[in-house]
Amino acid sequence: STPTPLLQALPVGPIRTNPSSGPIRTSPQSGQIGQMSAGAGQAAPSTPGAVASTQGADFDVELFAQTIEDILDGNAVGYAYSISAGKVVAREGADGFSRMPQDTLRVQSAQRRGNIASVSKTLTAIAVLQLIDRLNLSVDDPIHPYLPDAWFLGANTMQLTFRHLLDHRTGLNSVNQNFNTTLDWDGLRAAIAQGANPGAPFNYLNANYALFRFMIPELWRLTGEAPNASNDTGLWAALYYIAYMQNHVFAPLGIQNAQCIDEADNRTLYYDAAGAEPGGDGGDWLLICGSGGWYLSSNELLNVMVNASYNDNYLPPDMRALLFGGTNATYGANGDQGTYRFHSGVVGIGGGRGLKACAIKFAPIEVEAALVINSATVGIPEDPCTGVLVPAYDAAWQ
Repeated sequence: STPTPLLQALPVGPIRTNPSSGPIRTSPQSGQIGQMSAGAGQAAPSTPGAVASTQGADFDVELFAQTIEDILDGNAVGYAYSISAGKVVAREGADGFSRMPQDTLRVQSAQRRGNIASVSKTLTAIAVLQLIDRLNLSVDDPIHPYLPDAWFLGANTMQLTFRHLLDHRTGLNSVNQNFNTTLDWDGLRAAIAQGANPGAPFNYLNANYALFRFMIPELWRLTGEAPNASNDTGLWAALYYIAYMQNHVFAPLGIQNAQCIDEADNRTLYYDAAGAEPGGDGGDWLLICGSGGWYLSSNELLNVMVNASYNDNYLPPDMRALLFGGTNATYGANGDQGTYRFHSGVVGIGGGRGLKACAIKFAPIEVEAALVINSATVGIPEDPCTGVLVPAYDAAWQ
C-alpha cells in the first residue's frame, strides 16, 4: 500500500506508517527521498526511494532500526522510536514497558505518550519563530514589550532579544533545579528583576525558554487572531501558551490534545534502570512548561520534526534556518555523514528514576528520528541523541 506522507498541508489528518522494508539505495541522480509538490508543501506519495551520498555508500533503514534496538535492549525499562525517510514514517519500534508489572503492566509503543523533557524547547522555538514571521519581527528584536506588564525590568533586560533567549546567552540569574519555583511566574519575574547580561557566554538555562511561555500569548494577541490572549497571571499565560501550541504546532499535524501533563489512568511511568521500584509520575508542568514538560509519543514528535524540516506552510524557510543551525533551538552533532541537528532531554525524578528523549534531523539525506525512554539507562552514554541515535545512524551506512 502507498503510505500517507508525514509532510502535511494544512489542515491534515493523522500520519500513517510506511509498511515497506529494505535498504534505501543510493543514486547519483538525486539527493532527496521524495519531492515536494509545487506550492502545496507536501511530499510526493511515494515510498522511500533513491538518495545520494558523497561517500557513495548505502543507507539501510532496517539496520538503523536494528542498531537502535541493539544499543537499548537490556539497558532501559522501556523505549520507543520512530524514523522518517522521504517524509514518511519508514520504521517505528519499541521494547519493554511503559508501566512495569508492579504498576499494572503496559507495553511500550511508538503511539504511547511520554514526557519529552527538554526536547520541548525545540517545539517552543517553533512557536516563537512562527509568530516572529507572522508579525514581521526579527530574532534580534527586544523581548521586553512581550513580557507581563506587572514585571519590573531589571538592569539590561530591555536589551535582551529573542536570539539571546534562543541561544542561552541572556546572563540571567537562574538555576536548572527546583523547577516549580524557578520556572513559574514568581521565579521568572525574579530572574528578570535581577537583571541580565545580553550576549553573555553560553549558559544553558531552562529559564530562557520558559520565558517564552509568557511572551507567546502576547505575540499571539498582536496577530489579531486571539484578541483576549493574556499573560497577566501565571495561569492565564500557561493556558494561552498551551492553546497556541495546540492550535499552531500540534493540531495542524493531526496531533490532538497535547498537554503539559499526562492525566491518563494508564499513563507512562518512569523508572530506575532496573525497574525494580514503583514508577514515578512525569509531573504536572502546566505552570512551568516551555523549556520542558510536553507529553508526546515518538510518532508525534517525529511528525513535528519532519514538518518543521520541510513544510513551508508550517515554518517558512528563513525561520527553519534559524531552528536548524541559526540558533541553539537545536544543536549540532558531528557524525560520519555530516552535521546532524538535534535536541535531547534528560530528567531525573528522584530515587534513581528518570526519562530521556531525542529529536534529530540527519544529513545528507532526508532522515529524521525521535526516541523516548521512560527510565534511567545503564551501559550506554547519558545523551540519547549522541549516545544512541547518532551512532546507530552512522552504523547504518554500508
